[in-house]
Amino acid sequence: MSGTCATPSINGFRTARKIDKPFFLSYYPMLFNSLTFAVFFLIVFIGYYVVSQRVRWVWLLVVSAVFYMWSRPALIIVPVLIACVGYVAGIQLDRCKNQRQKRLILLSSICVFVGTMVFYKYTNFFSNTIFSAVNIFKIKISGRRRFTTILFFLR
Repeated sequence: MSGTCATPSINGFRTARKIDKPFFLSYYPMLFNSLTFAVFFLIVFIGYYVVSQRVRWVWLLVVSAVFYMWSRPALIIVPVLIACVGYVAGIQLDRCKNQRQKRLILLSSICVFVGTMVFYKYTNFFSNTIFSAVNIFKIKISGRRRFTTILFFLR
């Protein structure tokens, strides 16, 4: 069975292309109004009440990772790294006695969190805005397709 996969196009809008992969490796977006999400949610809901109360947090952690990795499994590294930054920052905040160093650690971790969010949320918007503004003046940019493709796979 083949699915569809969104790919960047020259004008910055995403188009669909066919991919030939088995069902379990195909790209079926898990939108909140899709049948895929409804089935996934049902499995998570039933699994939550089937597992014992002591390991429910493990169940939720695993299904959260599955949900996050549904379209691009390689991107699981983002929440893992963010969790590591938060964990290390929390340990450093607990060990630190100096109030100034505590503020520096806290601000650094907040910058990492907000910076990651801003990158994934707004990079495509800003790149499309810049390229549209440049196109008004008829300036040719040769690496635009490559840049847009790189941004697509980072999102």
